[in-house]
Amino acid sequence: MQFELNKKIRENEILKVVQTTEPVMTGVKLPIRPDKVFNVHKVPIEMLVYNHLNDRFASKSREHEIDTGERLSVDSQENLLLIEKFIWESNITSNQETIKDLAQNGQLKYGIITEDGRIIDGNRRASLIRRIYYSDSKDFPNINKENFRYFLCVVLPGNISDDEMLVLETKIQMGEDDKVDYNPIEKYLKVDKLVRSGKTFDEIAGMIKSVKNGKAANEMHDIYKLMVRYLEYIEAPNHFSIISKYEDHFIKLNKTIEYFRNGTYSANWRPKDSDFIEFEQVAFHYIRKGHEGKDFRNLMGGKTDQKGIFSNIDVWGKFVKKHDPIIDEANDDLRRKHFDNVIQREDYWISKTSSKLDTIFRRAKESINNRDAENKPKDLAEGALEKLQLIDIDLAIFRYEHNGKDQKTIQDLYKILSEINKMTEQMKDKIVKDVFKKN
Repeated sequence: MQFELNKKIRENEILKVVQTTEPVMTGVKLPIRPDKVFNVHKVPIEMLVYNHLNDRFASKSREHEIDTGERLSVDSQENLLLIEKFIWESNITSNQETIKDLAQNGQLKYGIITEDGRIIDGNRRASLIRRIYYSDSKDFPNINKENFRYFLCVVLPGNISDDEMLVLETKIQMGEDDKVDYNPIEKYLKVDKLVRSGKTFDEIAGMIKSVKNGKAANEMHDIYKLMVRYLEYIEAPNHFSIISKYEDHFIKLNKTIEYFRNGTYSANWRPKDSDFIEFEQVAFHYIRKGHEGKDFRNLMGGKTDQKGIFSNIDVWGKFVKKHDPIIDEANDDLRRKHFDNVIQREDYWISKTSSKLDTIFRRAKESINNRDAENKPKDLAEGALEKLQLIDIDLAIFRYEHNGKDQKTIQDLYKILSEINKMTEQMKDKIVKDVFKKN
C-alpha cells in the first residue's frame, strides 16, 4: 500500500493524465470560480496523497502532534498510513457499508485533487478504493481489481490560491447535507480555522450549511474557545476526541456563561466573577466525568427560573464544600501515578470521582426541588420519613461488635441523626406552642 512521495513525480504523472487521456466527465462546476468548468479524469491511486490538513480528522491530527511532537506530513509513508487509519476508525460501520457499495457499483462520485495529487475532497472515498485495490483477493471476490487502480477526480490548476482552497474545502465538506463521518467537534475546529484565516462570521455562515447566520457562527467560536479552555484545564490540550460526545454540554455551559455576561442569569444572589469561574470549573468536572446531558442542565440554571444548583446560594455553598475535597483528593491521587496516555488517566480520574460527584449532585438537586415545596412541610416530612424507613437498623454498623470499624462513618451518622432529632424536636415544639395552645 505504498504512496508516491516524490512530489515532482506525482505532478508529472498527473499532468500526463490530464494532457493525454480523455476526461470521463466534463462541464463540472465547483464552489469557486463560477465562470469556469472543470473535467474529471482517472488518476492512478498511487499518485494520490491524503490531505494532512483535512478537517475530517483535524482533532486526531492535533492529538498526534501534541503526543508525539510530530506534525503530519505527506512526505511520510507512516503518516499517510496513519491518516488512512484515522479515516477508517472515524466511522467503521459507515466505511464498511460504503466499501461494499464501491465494490459493487464502483466510484459514482468524483473527488477533487491538487495538481500534485493532494486530495482536497474524497479522502474517505480514495482510502476505501485503495483498501479494495490492495486487499486480498478473497476479501472482494468477483470484482476486477484493476477498476480500483484509479480515482475519478477533478484536477485543480496550480493557480488556485490558498484562500480559494479553504473556501472550496469548507463548502464541499460542510456545505452539503449528506456528508458523513464528521465528528461533531470538527465543525468547531473548522470555524476557528476560518476565523484565523480572516473570514467574518457572516462569511463563515455562508460556507457552512448547518450555521444559520453570523451570530450562530460567533457563538460556535465561543464554544470552541470554551472547549479549548476545558482541555487546557484538565491538562489535555488539543485532545478534542475525548470530548466528542459532549458537544451539548458545552453548548449549555456557553449559554449559561452568556446569561451571566449580559446580566440575565436568574439567581437568588449576585455571583461575582470569581464565583462564576468556580462554577465553570465545577461544570468542567461534571463534563469530565461524563455526566448525563439532560441532568447536566440542573447544574446550570438559566434566565427564566432558579432551578439550577448554582442559582441558589445556600444550596451552592453546601454543594461546593462537599465537591472541592472530592476533586482535591482525586487530583492528588493523579499526581502520584503514572499513565501511558490521556485516555488512561481520564478513565482513572472518572473511577475515583464519578459516584461521589453523583451523590452530592443528587442531594443538591433534591434541595432545589424541596425549596419549591417549602410551603408543603407535610409532603417534605413524609418524604424524609420514607427515606429514614429505608435504613435497616439491624445492619452491622448499629451493632456493638462493629464499633471498632469505620469509626468516622459511625460518628458522622450519629451527628446526622442527632441533627435530625434536634430539628424534629424544634418543629414539634413550634407546633405545640404556636398551633395547639392557640387553638
